[in-house]
Amino acid sequence: MGSVALSDDSEPGAAHVQELQALVAEEDVTCVFGEADRPLGIIGQMAEMNGIAVGILDPLGVKLAVGPELYPSLIRDMGRAFATCSAQSS
Repeated sequence: MGSVALSDDSEPGAAHVQELQALVAEEDVTCVFGEADRPLGIIGQMAEMNGIAVGILDPLGVKLAVGPELYPSLIRDMGRAFATCSAQSS
């Protein structure tokens, strides 16, 4: 639905944050996701203000052991994060 920052090099401006707040309200968002290697920042604030569940994704596998099980573990962990966040918001 939306992204807080379009790249690692940029912070969202006030207008973008307002757009995200409107999107959260209009679309009845119940779950938002942050990344394992980044602070929640604005995502955490928006979630707290709106009573939204927060899930943590690790799309790069930074918290996983390198080896033949890395990719299957990464996919399982991301699926688990989606399911857990969805269950928290029900």
